[in-house]
Formats: sequence, structure tokens, C-alpha cells
Amino acid sequence: MDFVSALTLAATTFMVTLSGALMPGPVLGITISESAKKGAWVGPLVILGHAIVEVPMMCAILLGLGIFLRSEMASVLIGFFGGSALIVLGYLTAKPAYAGDISLSDFSNSGKVASHGSIFGGMLTSISNPWFPLWWVMVGGSLLAEALKIGWVGIVAFIVGHWGCDLGWYSLVSLSVAKGRRIMSPGIYRLVVASCGVFIAALGMFFLLSGLDALRTIYRYF
Repeated sequence: MDFVSALTLAATTFMVTLSGALMPGPVLGITISESAKKGAWVGPLVILGHAIVEVPMMCAILLGLGIFLRSEMASVLIGFFGGSALIVLGYLTAKPAYAGDISLSDFSNSGKVASHGSIFGGMLTSISNPWFPLWWVMVGGSLLAEALKIGWVGIVAFIVGHWGCDLGWYSLVSLSVAKGRRIMSPGIYRLVVASCGVFIAALGMFFLLSGLDALRTIYRYF
């Protein structure tokens, strides 16, 4: 049962992470701009730097909020706030894709800080992104709460889903740019973004319903 739950969590984490990775931001910008100059290895190196920054964030959430995240009250708060954040994230992800207002080529000149190396660039662009800590508090924390319910197998599943997504997506972007964008057309990119946005919004509704169930459980005690 734990194995099935862990697989489900890994797949869910992969899709949720993909929603953040797909959207324009400094990490995507630096990956595109540097891949055109340095080649397909930029993507994995940028994500290595990104992961280095994420480790302390994950440890802080696990060590500081581990006991609280297992409580019914945490389920309520995560359900309502995390679910709402996911619904908004899904909407913001899908809307520009449906409108045709998003393309990888729009961000080819948006990364300018990798002169000291792709790993350092991944670290710096992650730290400078204001969405980064907010994602971990609202969305990442919700997924980690689910992982803690499973145990260490759940934590491993979360890590595999999260970093596996980052590595896979940014490696694909880097390879596509290095090969002259022959791998990923604008239409395919927009379809992936839109589909991901719909999935994230649906997941947000699931979290909201889970929070409502937890709230009903608490009220039974009174």
C-alpha cells in the first residue's frame, strides 16, 4: 500500500513541479539563453544549482513543521490554502497557453547571470525568484505533508518526482535550444503548458475537498 501511495505521490509531485518549471522565470530564462551558447549540458547544470538551493528549504520544512504537518488542523490549512494556491497556479499556467501568449522564444534573452558558470547561475536565479519561497511554503509544503504521512518512502518519492521533473524538463529545453528548437515546437510547448495547468487546478480542487473532510473530522470532536 505504501508503495502504491509513494508512486502516486511521485507522479503527482512530477506534475505539480512541471507546472512551475514550465512557466517563465529566471531559471528558464538562463537555461534558454546559455544553452544557445554552451550547449545541451546547461540544463542539468542549472538544475544542479537549483537543487543545491532547494535542499535547505526542504530540510527546514521537514524539521520545523514535521509534527504539525501530520495533524488534522494542518490538513485543513493545507487543504484550503494549498488547494487555493494550486487552483490559482493552474489558472495562471493554462491561461497564457490557451491564449497563445507563451513561447520558449520569448525568454531567449532573459538570463544574464551565468557568466560565473551554469551551476552558480541556477543557484542565483533560484534565490532571486520571489515565487521560489512562496512555492515551497504553499505548494511544496502541501506535498511534503502528504509525503510525511507515508514515511521516508514518501519523502524519497517526493524527491524523485520533484527533481526528476526539473532535470527532465530543463534538460529537454536545453537540448531543444542547442539543436535550434527542432525538438519542441511552440504548439507542443503550449499544449503541454495548458494540459499541466488544467491538471494543477484539478489537484487544487482535490486538496480543497480534503481540507473540508479534515474540517468535518475536527468538528466531530466537539
